[in-house]
Amino acid sequence: MKLYNILFEAKKETKKSLELPQDEEITSEEKQKAYSGLSDTELQQLGTGNFIPYDDWPRFRKYMVKKSTLANPGLDPDLTAYTPGETLNLLQHPTISSWLDEISNHTVPEEFDTVVFVPCAKTKPWEGCSTGIYGSYNRLRQEYGNLYFVTISEPLGIVPQDMWASFPQYDNPGLFKNAAQRSDMFTSDWKRLFGVESYLQTPFDSSAYNQAIEVLSNTIKKFIENNKKLRPELNFLSFVEDSPFKIGKTNVGSHSDMLTKTGIINPEDRYTKRAAPREEPYGHIKNILGTRKIINLKEKI
Repeated sequence: MKLYNILFEAKKETKKSLELPQDEEITSEEKQKAYSGLSDTELQQLGTGNFIPYDDWPRFRKYMVKKSTLANPGLDPDLTAYTPGETLNLLQHPTISSWLDEISNHTVPEEFDTVVFVPCAKTKPWEGCSTGIYGSYNRLRQEYGNLYFVTISEPLGIVPQDMWASFPQYDNPGLFKNAAQRSDMFTSDWKRLFGVESYLQTPFDSSAYNQAIEVLSNTIKKFIENNKKLRPELNFLSFVEDSPFKIGKTNVGSHSDMLTKTGIINPEDRYTKRAAPREEPYGHIKNILGTRKIINLKEKI
């Protein structure tokens, strides 16, 4: 078994053993912070339908932070957001707001002629990663000296490859539209922790979602416009779609929504992140680069 699979299984088993903190383990300050991060709509959702009970939210949020830390021991707990309302608040955090202001002016180095947008990943940081999707991206970086990879991220907007080792360590699944992806919980997890036979749902404020997408798409748009102004010949491709991109499609992920909102990425330049679910993206991206006549510099030499 590969080391990546061994580590993945170990994390999965550890996650299974995680328990909800007891009420007495949550300080009054933690409770206040857990509720204050939610929008009014999200506060009203708690305890209704299949949403998490109101009194359980602070305990569940602390549990989520523990899970996030398992995936990334370097995580800053203050840079976590598990709902759209929390994401909007996170965008105002000094670390994040400063990043968004500065990164839109980031310049693509002259040796690169093609920018490749890719999705973020829960396991961080990404520099030097040899497994998972970032193993594929790093392999392609080594082969194609003219490709400049840029991660589409919530809450950072973009993370250029130069900063894959040095960006603020966050976890922000709060904009995932799929409830299971947002909580990273299976039905068995809900039964073990809450004693329910079906999954519960974390709060989701659609209005807050749209506001967050607006902020993040503006950052991406400024980055593209600034670099296009400097170098009009620069190409931009994206590999973030879950399914083939179509204009007007509504059931898409936050990364796709961000790119669509910019209004300046051509539909014909937007591709799926991989050829099939759970398949590594290396071969898929390389095939498309071939159809686009983008030459592997090592092969050219």
